[in-house]
Amino acid sequence: MNIVIDIQGFKNTEEDFFPKEVAIVSINNDHCAHWIIAQPYSFTELSTRSKSQNNWLSKNFHGIEWFEGDTPYKNLYRHLRTIAQFTNRIFIRGRDKSAFLHRITSRNIINLEEEEKCPPFHQLPQLKQTCLIHSIKIKTNNREYTCALNNALRIRKWIKDYAFLDSASLSTPLSPPSPSFSMTWYNRDNSHNTKEEEEEENNSLENSWWL
Repeated sequence: MNIVIDIQGFKNTEEDFFPKEVAIVSINNDHCAHWIIAQPYSFTELSTRSKSQNNWLSKNFHGIEWFEGDTPYKNLYRHLRTIAQFTNRIFIRGRDKSAFLHRITSRNIINLEEEEKCPPFHQLPQLKQTCLIHSIKIKTNNREYTCALNNALRIRKWIKDYAFLDSASLSTPLSPPSPSFSMTWYNRDNSHNTKEEEEEENNSLENSWWL
């Protein structure tokens, strides 16, 4: 099975990427999964900078509030690790999103931003289908928001329309399904992030997690 994942998120107390909405769609069939993640702590615990960024994202980008959601983070990690065990290739767009998935699944993630054949996001096929949460928000607020499920469906359509899976020029090597892990998220995060890697991420000017 090959899947597309998209993640919409916030900045946490350390101003790192923090997943809030996660959508998975299968390229081979119509199976999909979607979660809105519960807040891990109160909005008041965020830095002033993170509060400002997250308020902007809620109002102008994905429309999801910090306090929304009911899926605990530990459940999300377990779901993603389990699904990754049964997948062949995992596609996503965005450096931060790709790094986040790699830390959790220990799989090679295909970041389509690094594939020459993949066009800019705004040039991907347009689809109207969104998750229920965004469908309600769009109608209630009379404006458009970025939806992780819609993004994943658009990426899947492009992959299928252009037979991208048949391409022999994928820059990311295929990795075997990973075994089940018993490590805690804290230990896994520390085991994959050296001080140099963290500094490199913090100094990056890219904001690919916004897409």
